[in-house]
Amino acid sequence: MFRFKSIFSVFLFLIIILIFNSCKKEESEKQTTFDQKLLIGKWQLNNSVYYKYNTDGTGSTWDVSDTDITENDAQKFNWQLEGSKLIENHYLETTGGTLPKTYTITELSASKLSKKDNFDKLETFTKVN
Repeated sequence: MFRFKSIFSVFLFLIIILIFNSCKKEESEKQTTFDQKLLIGKWQLNNSVYYKYNTDGTGSTWDVSDTDITENDAQKFNWQLEGSKLIENHYLETTGGTLPKTYTITELSASKLSKKDNFDKLETFTKVN
């Protein structure tokens, strides 16, 4: 009888774990979808960092805190937005390769963009054009 109770307890425990894990999976699969048209344009962070997203899936970024850097010197990238997942592939001129960066957009409106990187660092941009 003791052996039956032990086996039953383990079986019940496993069922409970599976139920809770399946609930978490469903919640994580729920994804907010943002209109990529709102992303198009020039965005500013902290009065010095700029990101520009073009309609053709290309973009550029530059930091004017270095007085020698202008929009003409910007680092180029291509981007795609899937739901709330923003993927940017930055071109590296020195190696000819690309550096992929993935963000989760937490807010996107006509004037505000907030995106979180893989380390949960949140950056909030203001549209400037």
